[in-house]
Amino acid sequence: MRGLGRVVVLTIVNFIIVFISIAVIYSVIFSIYTYDRLKVLAEEEIRAYRQSLLQQRGLSPQAIKKLLETYKEQVYEKYGLNLPVPFRIFYYTKCLITFNLTGIPIGTNALYPVPGNNALEVTLNGMARSAILFTTATIIAIVIDLLFGIKLAQRAGGLLDKIVATIAMFQNSLPLWWTALIMIMLFAYVIPIFPSKAEGVEVEIRRLKELNLPFHEYIVRYLAAWIKYMSLPLITIFMVSLLIGVYGMRTLVLIISREDFVTVARAKGLPERMILYKHILRAASPPIVTSSLFSIIGSLGGALISERIFHWPGAGFVFYLALAQEDAGVLIVNTWVITLLYLIAIFALDFIYMLLDPRVRVGKGVEE
Repeated sequence: MRGLGRVVVLTIVNFIIVFISIAVIYSVIFSIYTYDRLKVLAEEEIRAYRQSLLQQRGLSPQAIKKLLETYKEQVYEKYGLNLPVPFRIFYYTKCLITFNLTGIPIGTNALYPVPGNNALEVTLNGMARSAILFTTATIIAIVIDLLFGIKLAQRAGGLLDKIVATIAMFQNSLPLWWTALIMIMLFAYVIPIFPSKAEGVEVEIRRLKELNLPFHEYIVRYLAAWIKYMSLPLITIFMVSLLIGVYGMRTLVLIISREDFVTVARAKGLPERMILYKHILRAASPPIVTSSLFSIIGSLGGALISERIFHWPGAGFVFYLALAQEDAGVLIVNTWVITLLYLIAIFALDFIYMLLDPRVRVGKGVEE
């Protein structure tokens, strides 16, 4: 137990060090790169406030000047522009560490296909829409990989195994973006079954909200709208990746099934079902969990090129637009949120491994 306690403490310490280090790096980049842009944004806010004051009757020039000075101090403080560079870095590091990101604005005149008044709202709304498509596809793929990969491993070398291997090899050579272009051309223009631009789902949902429909009818039409726009991207994703995961699972199960402890279990006369679920899958669980967890987290970040092609209003498309519009606020928040999720996943996996596989111990705990 002492060894396990030391592992927990070291893992937490490592997590904190990496967490703070990455926050400082992001803050340095953001503080230096965005100062001029934030200043322009602040000046526009001050200019708009000045126009509103000039339209008010009864305000003397001295009163307007005083109100403007007070407002300017507030705006500069909000964006951290009143601080020297080292203090700005500390300010933004604190914001990242405490997850106080609502003060990071959207770039001047930046437009996104998702709602949001600041960089955090835009990022989270984009991730939510990526989750609807890519996380759904990832979870379905994980379930199919597990079910069919195990069955395929039990029939290794058969006709079905050879067919799956051939298709998986073919799928592995298909770029998602290229397949997406072909699918859009075929099923949005040649045979117009699906819409060509998935960002239309946002317009359709806004219209649904304006109709004031009964709750059950709204839910049905809401789900129908998402299914209509996500069907073509979902089919395309499965076309280029599904059997690759199945064959990967089959290979993993086959490799572990040839280990010595599995041979010993068979020599003892244990049923194949018990050997599969109690020995093989338990030993395979760490890589399966790692792959599944990272795939799910990666899906939240969307796919930059594929979302751009489908015009899917997700995190990848938002990131692409942020790059095109040089919106550092959305870029830094988007990257920070995904980085934080990966850090938490890596931190959690250390403990998940110990629960799944008793052989996994770190450092001195093994020796003792």
